[in-house]
Amino acid sequence: MGTWFVLSFLLRQEKEVFYFFVIGVLLFEMLFGYRPFEHVQDNYDKMSYIARLTQNPTIPTTTNPHSRDVLQQCLQINPACRPNADQLLQHSFFSNS
Repeated sequence: MGTWFVLSFLLRQEKEVFYFFVIGVLLFEMLFGYRPFEHVQDNYDKMSYIARLTQNPTIPTTTNPHSRDVLQQCLQINPACRPNADQLLQHSFFSNS
């Protein structure tokens, strides 16, 4: 993930809510093969860009609605809107249902 990513969010919020955003970034990269915000090349610029976000990142179209939904929940800019651990584990993306 890199220092740029960690620093940009730790500067704005407590680390407990930060981790769910990181999970979203990791899932994004596993599903799509690239990281969100990859269009910003320089690490300092990337850190600054993420720290100033006012809208949630765009999630590409996917054939699995569960993966898109879990990404939208984890990649919320507002930490209060992100799922907690129990909610995330109950998400249909992670369940066998």
